[in-house]
Amino acid sequence: MSVPLTTPLQTGVWAKTLTRVLLRGWLFKRGRVRKTWKRRYFVLSVPQEDELFALGVTEPSLTYFKDNPEEDDRQQPKGCMPLTSCEGASVKPKPQKPLRFRVVAGGRQLFLQAGTEAAMQEWVKAINNVAKDHH
Repeated sequence: MSVPLTTPLQTGVWAKTLTRVLLRGWLFKRGRVRKTWKRRYFVLSVPQEDELFALGVTEPSLTYFKDNPEEDDRQQPKGCMPLTSCEGASVKPKPQKPLRFRVVAGGRQLFLQAGTEAAMQEWVKAINNVAKDHH
């Protein structure tokens, strides 16, 4: 499905482009500095083939927002992890966080937690498929 979504250009400028959304939904993200968990809306997307060169968007990304961007299209992303150099996603449970998983790309890692086992497996599989296709 193609939907307007804010995605990063290679220049670091945010712009509205058409992307193919592979998966979207609420996850908890652990902060990098403060290790607190915050609920964020994540979008796993890849650029449309016909948009790649014209818009400069050449890589898949995992973008996250404070709120659902479909409900407020003026909202800017809180962050974005380009997935071109993604090493993949892996399940990393802890007793207090049994649905935790980790995404590693470009020397950065994100610790995320899903609401259900099925959701966690769906995110891990989708991210690993993107990593395999774009690595």
